Amino acid sequence: TSDVTIPENFSFEGMNIMLDTGDISCDASANGNITMKTDTGDIALSGASANDMNLTSDTGEMKLSGLALAGTIAIQEDTGDVNMKNISCQKLTSSGSTGDLIMSNVIATEEFNLERDTGDIEFDGCDAETIYVTTNTGHVTGTLLSEKVFLTETDTGNVDVPKTMTGGRCEITTDTGNISI
Repeated sequence: TSDVTIPENFSFEGMNIMLDTGDISCDASANGNITMKTDTGDIALSGASANDMNLTSDTGEMKLSGLALAGTIAIQEDTGDVNMKNISCQKLTSSGSTGDLIMSNVIATEEFNLERDTGDIEFDGCDAETIYVTTNTGHVTGTLLSEKVFLTETDTGNVDVPKTMTGGRCEITTDTGNISI
């Protein structure tokens, strides 16, 4: 039930932190993998680097900034929002139920694979070679840094995307949400 705080002047081979109700605040890096899980607490990561990162929270929020990953960052969030800023990685996967995913200057050299049930997904100056986005009732909005070939599908939402013929693949599917890139 307690909080965990790790300042930036620490470095580890790997990190594995698991809590029930406490918050995690970490500015430290790891040579290997970082795994953090909390049920009702928040996760705040800033300025850290690692090979792979796996973050899980049920009802808490995540605030991630200034992260450098050699591999994959995997995020699972049920009801809290995920805010990501100034992050580089090879692949980003994120799934959630009702929380929003808000990304600013997040760059993946290979792939984004993003899913939400009712939460929105927002891009602000983000990019990946290939982008897959799926929501049920959430909206998908924002700006990307390079041209994409858009493949969009929505049942009742509106679609507004560039009509480009070159670039990486960007597949966006919603049930009732709008798509505006």
